[in-house]
Amino acid sequence: MSNGDLCRILRHGTTRQRAEAILRDGPDPNFVEPGANTGSAEGFSTSPPEGPFPTGSPEKVAADKANLFPNEGGPAILEIEVPIAIADLADFGGEYRFEPGYGLEELLEIWPTIPKRIL
Repeated sequence: MSNGDLCRILRHGTTRQRAEAILRDGPDPNFVEPGANTGSAEGFSTSPPEGPFPTGSPEKVAADKANLFPNEGGPAILEIEVPIAIADLADFGGEYRFEPGYGLEELLEIWPTIPKRIL
């Protein structure tokens, strides 16, 4: 970030269409996958580029999502730079899962200002 804060680089595996929406609007904890029989996402899962990957690497997650949703533009990785103080609120032992009460509100508040890109 431009203010010199220490940041953690985190990645989220998804489809191109979803990555573009998240890049533009921020994570949507109310997102429901098409055809899902369960509730909303309730959070936003990420991991550092080097792992560990308790639920699979972002590349694997992106490939799996692209296979499940072939009309969404293929696999994509959203990479974000999050201040460590906010990332630490979402640290669940290797997975950084931003949920209500665990950094999601803080992440959404700074979303317009943080560096982010689609890989």
